[in-house]
Amino acid sequence: MEEMIQENFSEKCVKCFQNSVWRMLLRNCNHVICVGCGLEYLRIWIKDEHKARIKCPKNSCGFRIHENDIRALLDKNNSDLDPFLCPSKRDWLLFHHDQDVIRYALGGDNFSQQCPLCLVT
Repeated sequence: MEEMIQENFSEKCVKCFQNSVWRMLLRNCNHVICVGCGLEYLRIWIKDEHKARIKCPKNSCGFRIHENDIRALLDKNNSDLDPFLCPSKRDWLLFHHDQDVIRYALGGDNFSQQCPLCLVT
């Protein structure tokens, strides 16, 4: 097991092809992504595309990024991530990702209605 982890972590990031110290092994597909690329990738898919299910950044991979990997990258309490993206922005992205996940689970915007009390859709 230890050899497999070391072997995988000798791989380069699937986005920038660099061998950064701060990398993550995606649990669904075993692809490696550096933290900087991972945060930027999530920012695009959450903020710009409003996607609940985010696929692996490797173009030829059909797997989705596991929710635990998304939460690990967006953890506002992990100060090691602060140089890459400030905690408040990570928290904002996680909040909006959670909204997208709930909306997806309920069938999308076509099936959602505005709450008469809080006026949230």
